[in-house]
Amino acid sequence: MSGFGEKRILSLSATLAAYIHAVMERIKKLNLYTDLKSFNRPKDLALILHPFAKDLGVSLEAVSYDNKWDEDFHMKGKNYFNITSSLERCDYVVAPVHWHERESNEGILQLAQEAERMEKKMIIFFCYDSTEPLPVKNAVVFRHSLYKSQKQQNEFAMPSFAATHTLQKEVARRGKGIKPVVGFCGYLGGSTKHIKNPLEKGLKGLREKYLISNIRVNRLLQQMGITVSRNQAYILRSQAIRLLEKARSIQTNFLIRDRFCGGSREEYVKNMEDSDYILCMRGAGNFSFRFYETLALGRIPIFINTDCCLPFEEYISWKDYCVWVEEDELDQLENKILEFHERLDERAFKEKQQACYQLWKEWLSPNGFYSNLYRYL
Repeated sequence: MSGFGEKRILSLSATLAAYIHAVMERIKKLNLYTDLKSFNRPKDLALILHPFAKDLGVSLEAVSYDNKWDEDFHMKGKNYFNITSSLERCDYVVAPVHWHERESNEGILQLAQEAERMEKKMIIFFCYDSTEPLPVKNAVVFRHSLYKSQKQQNEFAMPSFAATHTLQKEVARRGKGIKPVVGFCGYLGGSTKHIKNPLEKGLKGLREKYLISNIRVNRLLQQMGITVSRNQAYILRSQAIRLLEKARSIQTNFLIRDRFCGGSREEYVKNMEDSDYILCMRGAGNFSFRFYETLALGRIPIFINTDCCLPFEEYISWKDYCVWVEEDELDQLENKILEFHERLDERAFKEKQQACYQLWKEWLSPNGFYSNLYRYL
């Protein structure tokens, strides 16, 4: 056999060995340990523990006010993890409840100290708006809200699962129209409907139109150190909405609500169903619930990147699934949408919608996320 043939066989053998190793690592169950003495907020039971609720002596119905959306993971979670009663023999310690930004986390801190004494890492889930680092040295933290430029080595982005259960239904993929249809249903933050004083109402309207929605004026004021609003989400949403309302090459499907969480859930979902693309950007935290809901419904997100971290960035080519717009490129929003839309023919357009749904199902749904959690552990 020639030297070339031997090298080829060795290369194939190494590739096969690497593949087998990867498969074995994938199917290996992680042994988790938790201690319910810090279980002081029942509704905040970490979702990773839901499949083991009965084993832990916890009623899942009492734990989750919305437990339908984790049914798939509830059925399959035991394929990925074991719960052990031994801290010494576990692979990781798990905080039994989410870290809370406004309530006591003393129980988690006590469990973290026990884990540190045994030289064990602790998994903590932080499902709130805060971007402050957690005061736990031995933690692996999965959280919604992160700034990529400030991200710690032990921090990773996780998707929001809230309310995606209402989107788990078969929704027809939309055909491609000449104009892209961009949807948004939500609150901007600048409503004047409830202001009775005409002068106050007029001044607020002028502020919104000329100082906040106007990108050039707003940027100039920022350079001068003048803050028009501390609500960055309100500023970006207002600017994006106004830009798209003026865009002749785009059909908008906007339903602007006059208060936060106003209107029905059915109305919100219908707005997504009737749109090709959904405008997604940060809220109070540096992440978007709407982003994951869009993918779960098989629609294409228009993602405004505000120094965000997204889940599994090392494994997912996010720009293939989104109209990706950097924050400082917002004035190019119309062109970015058109470029993305025009690259797709009818078949590719439907395939892209299906790919968005599959991405959510396989990586970002509760079952998808936790079945891939081993990649970070």
